[in-house]
Amino acid sequence: MLRIAVITPYWQESAEVLAKCMSSVCEQTHSVTHILVADGAPAQLPERPNLIHISLPFNIGNSGGTPRGLGAQLAFNLGFDAVAFLDADNWYEPDHIERAARTLQHEGVDVVFARRRMIFPDGEVMSAADASDESGRHVDTNCYVISRRAAFVLPVWLMWPKDFGIGEDRMMLVMIKKLGISAVWLDGPTVWYQTNWPLHYRLQGKQPVAPMRSPNRSVSTHFNEVTFQQMTGLSAPAETSENRQTNGVTPKIGLVIVDWRMRAPRGGQLARMSDLDLIILPDDVPHPCDVVSAVGVHALKLPRHRGYSGTAAGLGVALAFMKGCDRVVVLHGDWTLAGKDISERYQRYLDVEGPFHAESFGLPNGEMAYATIYDRTHAYLGLLSAQLPMSFDAEARFQWVKALAAWRAVERQQGRPPSLPQRLSPEGVTELRHRIGLELLARRSNGVVSPTNKGGAV
Repeated sequence: MLRIAVITPYWQESAEVLAKCMSSVCEQTHSVTHILVADGAPAQLPERPNLIHISLPFNIGNSGGTPRGLGAQLAFNLGFDAVAFLDADNWYEPDHIERAARTLQHEGVDVVFARRRMIFPDGEVMSAADASDESGRHVDTNCYVISRRAAFVLPVWLMWPKDFGIGEDRMMLVMIKKLGISAVWLDGPTVWYQTNWPLHYRLQGKQPVAPMRSPNRSVSTHFNEVTFQQMTGLSAPAETSENRQTNGVTPKIGLVIVDWRMRAPRGGQLARMSDLDLIILPDDVPHPCDVVSAVGVHALKLPRHRGYSGTAAGLGVALAFMKGCDRVVVLHGDWTLAGKDISERYQRYLDVEGPFHAESFGLPNGEMAYATIYDRTHAYLGLLSAQLPMSFDAEARFQWVKALAAWRAVERQQGRPPSLPQRLSPEGVTELRHRIGLELLARRSNGVVSPTNKGGAV
């Protein structure tokens, strides 16, 4: 049986609305895990089996895109075979996941598109047809079910800039078609979508009974291709964007600390150092950030699992960029024993030039640690730590990010394959292709992996 997770981003929905959404997931005829991600405003949720609750330390506010993508990336890193999506104000038919899972298995496709039935806030079911839905020109967010074979498209949501406005589901459909990802539609609606869009009232010939959605930004008017490339890595940034350009404005710096031992830091070690300090925590380990004593230091709690440190680093970088940072410094190691070394290194990295920098070094206690620095033009590389296979340890992740960054900057322009850090089994090649969107051919003679870029995360 396929392991499937349902991802629900939410922000300030009422208890009644959340309960209806959660009940529809609990009542699925196929076993599922429900991952709810609060966009900076967590609710008190009942404890249930197969429920994971994550709260972002601040509000991103990009129509649920970042919490949705973060939950999905975490689900794949936890070993789920596919992810479905359900916004908090919508709900499923009981057989929605079962039908999608059966289709993924029997049809051998990478994505399933479900169909939705519109319902107005007063309970009236929409009988008129929405032409964009019927023709397949639009697939609503709640109607996507994505297998791990297409995991590399998740940055479309996770790294969706707030300035683009709404329409990330439309861009997801564009990328699925552009990349040739196989997809199939389910017959008949299995998603209930509560609508307050003016179009649907007009089609129904109905007078509005609730405030209408009237966003002033959308992908049709505010999408920027270069920014999208820089954030997601789904295609190459323009050459002119490789250089840091601050236009006289002091860049906003983010610091992400990943401590894989998670022992309590010494007093004062959590003092704020940058414009945004973010520490990633496992939710089953006590930590000083659980007590509001480190002013200006944010914490993201993730469930502990195999490959935890890579997931933490990549998702931490993604959140820092989505919060508006222009440059992010990642310090990755056993920092609870590092003493003052952590602040001294951070200050030194502020003067590092170039859009990407990576180095490894020994801590005073003999442990190895890693530092990586990303400009916004290379935000996609920061996310790569979370996208790499869970079998990669910290050193392997570090070396792969370095190698792929070097290839991206120079060797790709010369048509050369990257010299990657280790040889992969055929199964490893397949997993890497699914996770970062590269079609890979392993050369047995020297361990070099030759990619044909299909728009993936590198």
